[in-house]
Amino acid sequence: MPGARVGRRLAALWDPLEERPGFTRQWQALVQRIRDQLTLHAIPAAHREVEPAPWPGLRRTARTSP
Repeated sequence: MPGARVGRRLAALWDPLEERPGFTRQWQALVQRIRDQLTLHAIPAAHREVEPAPWPGLRRTARTSP
């Protein structure tokens, strides 16, 4: 919770931020979204590990090896 680490001088500014928009709730949602994105990027995607199946009706072009 970001409000827990605010110094005494800034504590008076924190209360108005928390009252109306729910800044801590928004902060928590943002932290969770960043955590989710990092987790997703850390897990290898299945589509990167296998060759995709060709779509019916699409002509496949020759592909060179890297």
